Amino acid sequence: MHLTPEWIKGNKDCIYNILDKLADRYIQKNDFKAFSCLTTVCNIATGDVADYLIDINGSFFYAKFEEYAKYLYYYKKNFKEEHCFINYLIAALSLQIATAEDQPSERQAILDFINDKSKRKKISAEEKEYILSIYNRINPDMWKH
Repeated sequence: MHLTPEWIKGNKDCIYNILDKLADRYIQKNDFKAFSCLTTVCNIATGDVADYLIDINGSFFYAKFEEYAKYLYYYKKNFKEEHCFINYLIAALSLQIATAEDQPSERQAILDFINDKSKRKKISAEEKEYILSIYNRINPDMWKH
């Protein structure tokens, strides 16, 4: 099964509204069921829906850094594979840098955010190392056409 515009019968806004509601429930209410639903979508999404997950994962990175970092690390450690959100996160951070006027400063701002949140939120050294490994995969050139 693929989530395609045919699935929503021409109403693209419908699926985006659903995705937004799920993301908001996770960010605002720490509703892990909503996060799990988005994970299910992540595993089957194609096209515009897949593209929309880029924005959602950028939001998770900034709004829920501690929980998001811990979850991504936990998934990698326990399932021995990367969560489907990883590529969306890399794309989101790469787009953030690609669209910045000063790309080196923007890249540094992301690193500063990781370092600051890691200290204040007290994520483990292993979790931080994993997030930094994701940071090292940022590639703004992926957005050049």
